[in-house]
Amino acid sequence: MKKRTHSILYSLLGLGVMVTLFFALYHASEAVRAKDALEINYTQRLMESRENLSAISLGLGKLPAAGENHTIIQLLSGAGVRAEGLVGDLSSLPLSHAAMEDAIIFCNQLSEYTGLLLDKLASGRSLTEKERETLAGLCSQCRLLEGQFALAWDTMLQDSLRLSPEDNVFYQEPSAASRPLEIAGAAGMAYPSMVYDGAFSHARSTGVPKALGSKAVTAEEAIRIAT
Repeated sequence: MKKRTHSILYSLLGLGVMVTLFFALYHASEAVRAKDALEINYTQRLMESRENLSAISLGLGKLPAAGENHTIIQLLSGAGVRAEGLVGDLSSLPLSHAAMEDAIIFCNQLSEYTGLLLDKLASGRSLTEKERETLAGLCSQCRLLEGQFALAWDTMLQDSLRLSPEDNVFYQEPSAASRPLEIAGAAGMAYPSMVYDGAFSHARSTGVPKALGSKAVTAEEAIRIAT
């Protein structure tokens, strides 16, 4: 009877070990599948970023040959939509914010600037020579970014690097060794200074507020004016 009891206990213990091992292997495989799915998502985002950059540079590159306003509107509209998509793609990639900040600001500026020009064209006015030069500079920067991303991606493939990070890299310093894509953002943006009426305009950091004037206002005067 005692032997039978021991046999049952050992069988139950063995079954428990097998069940525990099964669940451990199952959860491990689920974690691997989840990580692979995340890697695929990041790769798709990167490919979309490169596609958007290519489409923007192609569209802006056609502007010098576009004579009629409706053609220019189509090209600028397409570039603006692509720039918005590019902001979302770059923001979603697991890259250092310090490295990608300038690249994301550039994309936001491009989206805003094309929107302002579209409003101008819709009112019947035409682009100035300075605005065309600015757009040409933006086009060159898109081509440069596109080339940098291509080189960085080739480096990742050669070194068998993954996009999925082991930990949170958002606040980390740029790393060319483990995250080559950050070099594209940290390389610097070479395009004309963008001064316009918009949230991402360079005027926000270099301009002087026009409404303040040069007259000093005391606290008492400020309260009286506000009242």
